[in-house]
Order: sequence, then structure tokens, then C-alpha cells
Amino acid sequence: MVETNLNFFILDVLTYPPRNNTPWDRIGILAARLSCLDKRFAEFAADAGVDYGSLTVARRNDVRAEVDALVARAYDLTADEPRFVIKDLTGKALSPTCRQMLEKFRNQ
Repeated sequence: MVETNLNFFILDVLTYPPRNNTPWDRIGILAARLSCLDKRFAEFAADAGVDYGSLTVARRNDVRAEVDALVARAYDLTADEPRFVIKDLTGKALSPTCRQMLEKFRNQ
């Protein structure tokens, strides 16, 4: 979210996973599905090739976990690194959703 302005030097220091190592299409489809929660998004959903409508909490968590796992894999993280990042950022034990993401990461 940009509140005031955004300078190029901020964007210039961001890192992105390697283009050839990232399943951009799959991530895009999953992200589109997470975004299309009701009929207001019907046209966008059709353009993106996804359904629209509410998702159960379990399905939403599953899709989010898959996106996170795909991104972690694209950055060539080892199996222990996503766990470290999650614990370091939250300072808490892993939530069920985080464990779900780690399981998806291991199974990719």
C-alpha cells in the first residue's frame, strides 16, 4: 500500500525470484481466486480463468499455503528456511496454516 509516494530507489532494492524458476502462472491463478470473492469480480474471474465466490476458511488457507510454498520454492529456500522465517517474523510457534504451507513446500 502506498500512502504518499513511491520512489524508484525503493523498487530497485526489492528482490524477485528468478524468472525461469518461478511458476508465475500458477501463482497468478491462485492469487486471482483469492481475490474473486463475489459477483463484483465475475468479469475479472472470467478473464483470469478462475471461479468467483466465497471460499471456506479451509480452502482459503489451503490456497494461501500453496502460494506461500510456491514462492518459497521459487527463491530456492531449503526445507528449514521457511520455518525459520515464519518463526523469526512472528516470534511464536507455527500456526496450523504455517504448518500447512510447510507441508506443501515439502511435497512440491
